[in-house]
Parts: sequence; structure tokens; C-alpha cells
Amino acid sequence: MKYLIVQAYWYLEQSTGEFHHRIGRPGEMVERHPDFMVHNVHVFHPLFAQLALSADLLILHMVAEQEVIQIIKLRAKMGKPTIYEIPDNFLQLGKWVPVGDALRNPLVRQTILSAARACDALQLSSPALREVFGEVNTRVQVFENQIDHFTAPRPKKAFIFGWGGSLGHAADLAEMAPTIERFCRDFPEARFAYMGDRELFDRLFAYLPNALYTAPGSMKAYYHFLRQLSVGIAPLVDNAFNRCRSDGKFLEYAAHGAVPLLADVTCYRHHGVAGENCLFFKDSEQLYQQLAALATDADLVSRLATTAYNYVKLKRSLLDHVDRRISFYRGLLKFEPAQNVLPEVPACAGLIARLHKAGYLFERNELTETLTVLDEAVEMVSNYDQAHMLRLRTLVKFGAHRRVLEAYSDFECSPVYWDLLFQGLAQSALALGDARHAAWARQIADPVKRTLAAYKPSLNNERKFRKILKMNPYHYESLINLGLLLAHRPKTMDEALALFQRAAFLNPEELRISHPEAFAG
Repeated sequence: MKYLIVQAYWYLEQSTGEFHHRIGRPGEMVERHPDFMVHNVHVFHPLFAQLALSADLLILHMVAEQEVIQIIKLRAKMGKPTIYEIPDNFLQLGKWVPVGDALRNPLVRQTILSAARACDALQLSSPALREVFGEVNTRVQVFENQIDHFTAPRPKKAFIFGWGGSLGHAADLAEMAPTIERFCRDFPEARFAYMGDRELFDRLFAYLPNALYTAPGSMKAYYHFLRQLSVGIAPLVDNAFNRCRSDGKFLEYAAHGAVPLLADVTCYRHHGVAGENCLFFKDSEQLYQQLAALATDADLVSRLATTAYNYVKLKRSLLDHVDRRISFYRGLLKFEPAQNVLPEVPACAGLIARLHKAGYLFERNELTETLTVLDEAVEMVSNYDQAHMLRLRTLVKFGAHRRVLEAYSDFECSPVYWDLLFQGLAQSALALGDARHAAWARQIADPVKRTLAAYKPSLNNERKFRKILKMNPYHYESLINLGLLLAHRPKTMDEALALFQRAAFLNPEELRISHPEAFAG
């Protein structure tokens, strides 16, 4: 018999470095242990609810869907543990994340923090993240990225320095682009190798005669790209988001025989030691000087590449760290394993892509288009609960309350979605003056959702906001609305400021601008 671990994620693409390092390879390594089976599932998969409830251990990787709190509570009733993972500081996003992105929405952030608080443990990817989120859960574990693909350093005929990555690093790379141009001009025999977005390459480097372009690809292709490098550069602007990143560039460059030339930022200082397993640069001039030193000293390149490789092979091998991960998981499992067959789960990529598209349209308030996509999805799979719940929410948002009651009064779905179903029905019944409102509101299990459904919408309901915040201190709308109420009373101004400051933890970009007086000092 074995334990079944289910890792739930929201990424549409599985070829990203984050998926590889945080979900894919760790899961594969854990599954090598005779006591464990591991299955990865997208939260939009039609069988997600079934897998989430049947898993002995469920790991939620930044999942912010409406049903996650109910899943955590149902599993707790069954005595099954749930872990939440936060891989990045999503409260301090960079400019590369669009204004309308879901992770900028304080209501999405509220769900993430509420779920992380409700789980049995919180899993993080870097020590710096513990400083930000360490108070969210009483049990916090840091699992840094590790690696299990190595290519030993070997002599290179030419000096090739390079960079590979996603658009999330566009600003970091752009800041150092003039220095890269200057170095390539001064050292014409050197080559700059780039792997990533073509448009970014054309904007920054296409005019360089000694620049080499490689299209983005799989992790296997990326590792093959790294093998050609003498030096791998890792520019990184020093900000709150980047300080909490994992040290993936250091890890990947070192493991494939390249000297890691790293921005002098917190995330790289934890394992990087200047002159031993890497070099650092504080600014563009120091980047130039370090590149020049390496380009003219093959022995320095060989020594640093070798010591860096040896360090990650000894200290950062995934195989050497998997026992620590398994031990942590075992500590949460208070029962004997009882499963012996990994469930068969069809891919359903088309359905998942449709629901992604529908969610995007919903957030943009393109409600007619949202309904069209959702109707296609439920026509393909009639009992597709996630699509039905988003369809219900879309109709409520549309104000089509009669359609809600006609379509969903007798709807049957997984218990995971009961709260969403009854909440939508209660909202529409209240809007129509339907007597069934109270009965549906009483069936909502989550006390916060039940409280919201029981009260008529009002910005002046102090009692409701206080009640909700006792149950969920991260409820953003209650923090804001109660803060606004109390701010008009001189005797409660300090309490109002404390509420605004807590709300700013969820939405720092907007609140520190709109209410600067609350954050002075």
C-alpha cells in the first residue's frame, strides 16, 4: 500500500522552470520512494475535486480558486492534511506583471492567504519568503530549489557568456543591456548567447554581431543551451520581489559547468560565495569588469566553474534532499497508507484551456463572451463543476438572477462546490425577493460566506465586518469598509489605521498611494 500525494497547480504551461523545480521533478523524486504515489492535476481539470478529496496528502501550489477553503475543511474533517505552497512574493509584483493580472487582485490575494492560513502547513521556496509569510501559518517549511541534471565543466574553445530566462526578467536584463553591448564591442571574439523571448532579444541585442539567439524551449533544451556557456550572467534589480526569488540561475549555471556571475542581491547571497563558487556585481561597471577579468583569464574561469559545480553537486542535488521532503510529509500523515493504484486521469487540455479563457474574460467583465465559452465547455462535459460554478457567478454578475434560479436551483455537484452553489443561489434569491434566500444561505458551510449571504449588501454594516474579520483576518473588503467607517470617528482612528495597514499587506501597490497617511513611518 502507498500514500497518494496530489499536487494541484494553476499553470497552463508545464514547461516553465517554476513548474519543473517546484512540482515536476520533486514529485517524480518523491514517487521513487516505495511508500508514495504522486499525481499532478490542474485545478480546472474536471476530476480535480475527486482527486483533491481522495489524496492522502494534497499540496496546493498558489491555487486561488474559490473552492479551496472548502476543500481544506472537508479534508480536515476526514483527517487528511493539506499543504499550501507560496513560491514567490506575490504581494510585491514587478512591472512585467500586467495591471489586470489576477495576482494583483486583492480578493485573489485574500484567498491565497486565507487558504495558506487554513492548511496544515505552509511550504516556501526561499528563506526570504519566510520573513514575509512566516506568520501566516504556524507550521512553515522552506524547500529551496534543488537540481538533478549536471554537466561537468569542460574547456571551451571560445568565451561565451549568456543568459536564459522568461519575460519576468526583462527589466533586469534591459538594465544591463548597454554593458553587454559595450563588452561585446570591446571583446569582439567573445559571444553573447541568449535563450528566451524573440521580441526582447530583437529589442536589446539583435544589432550585436556577436550575439547568438536560441528560441525558448523545454527544460532539456535549456540545459543543453547552458552547456555551451563559459559564464552565465544573472542580472537582478534589487527589489522586494526579487529578494524573495529562488537562486535558480546560480543553481542552473553552476550545475552545467558555467561560472555564475550574479547580481549582488539577497537571494544569491545565501549560497553564493564571491571568488569561490561565483562572482557578484553591484552595478553595470562591476559587471563589465568581472566579464573582462573572466574573458582574459581561462584559469579563473576553469577554477570558478569547477568549484561552483562541485558545490551544487554536493549541496544542492535533488536526490540528496528528497529524504527531508519525505520526512516532512510523513510527519503530517497520521494514518497508514491504504492505496495501491494511481488513478487514471485523462489530459482534458482543451477543457482546461477553455476555462482559463473564460476566467480571463470574466475578470475583464466580458460576460457575454464568458458565457459563450462556458456553454461550449459544459456541452463537452455536462458535469463539469468548475465551468458550471463560473457560469453561475457570471450570471450573478450579469444580474441574470432568474436564469440563475432556473438553471441551478436543483443542480447536483461535488460537495467541494456546495458553498459556491448555495452562495450564488442565495444572492440571486435575495435580489429577487425569493423566500428561498434564507434556506440557501443557511446551507453555506463556510462561516464567512454564510455571513456575507445572510446580510443585505451595505457599506455601513459594522457588525458584519467585525464578525467576518474575527473569522478571517485577511478579508480585504471587510478591512477596507470597517476602516473607512472607523476613520470618521476620532476615538477609533487608531483602529482604522491598523485595519488599513493590514489591508495594505494584501494590496500594497494601491493602498500606500491612496492612503499615505496610514503608512507614514
